[in-house]
Amino acid sequence: FDVTSGEIHGLLGENGAGKSTLCSVLAGLYRPDDGEVVVDGEVVHLRSPHDAAAHGIGMVYQHFRLVESFTVAENMTLAALPEYTGRGVIRFSAETAVAKDWIARLKIKTPSTETMVGSLSGGNQQKVVLAKWRIAGVKVLILDHPTRGIDVGAKEDVYELVRDMTAEGLSVIL
Repeated sequence: FDVTSGEIHGLLGENGAGKSTLCSVLAGLYRPDDGEVVVDGEVVHLRSPHDAAAHGIGMVYQHFRLVESFTVAENMTLAALPEYTGRGVIRFSAETAVAKDWIARLKIKTPSTETMVGSLSGGNQQKVVLAKWRIAGVKVLILDHPTRGIDVGAKEDVYELVRDMTAEGLSVIL
């Protein structure tokens, strides 16, 4: 299938049909048995999530992954850490500024950028994961059951964010 800028592609099927496995292949977690992944007209061999991110592909897992002992700001910038370091030192002011911007944009309910992400609600943690990939500048975002385990209000917030992302040109595989 082809994924075009600004589109949402839905993968449907029963449990066990391979949807999550396909997402994991596209995110570099597994190697494909067959076929190829083409990004911007170039065949790419994704050997890790780092390779996928380097080619502009990010993934939000159904059991989203955050470093609970890190702050909101640290989690948001983790996938783009080289952009916030210089000579091996983290530029905290730049990290804090971008985190504040995304907290406001995504309406993340947190006392501050320094709050431990593990203390946030599930919906707000999910928004932090979405911000992480937006900060990293991915072109394709794979969302594997992005609303599993979060409340109804937070689910609608996540879907609104997905619509906003596609309006900005991001491609989404859902």
